[in-house]
Amino acid sequence: MGDRAVYIIQPYSHLLPIQRAAKRYSLKLRLVAPAETTHAIVEMRAGYCGLTPLPIVVSESLPLHRGPTVYTVNTSPSVVIDTDRELCDCDIILVTRESVAAYTYTRIAAHILCEKRVRVVYKMDDESEASARVCRLYIGDKGVKIYAKRGGHVLELAKVYKEAVGVDPVFAATAGGGCSRIASILEKIARTRFTIGDVLRAYSRLRVPLPIILKYFDSIRLDYNIELVNRNIEVLHEFKHLINPHPITR
Repeated sequence: MGDRAVYIIQPYSHLLPIQRAAKRYSLKLRLVAPAETTHAIVEMRAGYCGLTPLPIVVSESLPLHRGPTVYTVNTSPSVVIDTDRELCDCDIILVTRESVAAYTYTRIAAHILCEKRVRVVYKMDDESEASARVCRLYIGDKGVKIYAKRGGHVLELAKVYKEAVGVDPVFAATAGGGCSRIASILEKIARTRFTIGDVLRAYSRLRVPLPIILKYFDSIRLDYNIELVNRNIEVLHEFKHLINPHPITR
């Protein structure tokens, strides 16, 4: 990647403020889907620095740094399970390959809340028998579009996870050995707030009703919240066996 430091982020609309701030501070960004983060860690080695899915922070034992964090407050229309049922009414929850934190948090919530086994699998096609109750999890911009399409009649994972473990979910945190090179910039970027320009850009990109865009942005925080990060890391350590892909939640 050369001598110039690079900060890894995900290609979602709620990170538009980080893209704007990075341009202001001449920080080079690289857009990477959550599931591709491990490849970036291997490629960049000690130079890796990114907004990293929290389960990967735990499984790869990455050092945390003061910088942007992605977490929700009570609710979020961007991480949704497309079903009109309760979580435990699902026999199978199909997940897109790009999901990492949402995949893990779905497994943890199902493990705690459901007496029966719920399969959480990395497929979006119906591989099950016709009688199975199949639900689907979507994240990011696709999640917002599904939320809008269903008129909000979906399960919001942020609510389900908080019901299960008692804390709001942290989906990603700034981590990696290379972050020390850009520490001062990352601290400044973590103080960036959403602007009306970010809202309008997201509206133009997603083409969903403006009140849903406003709810989307209102539910997500990007500031450095180490207390909440540490509480989520405690949960992930307790349920570390649910981080690695495996379809059974019990």
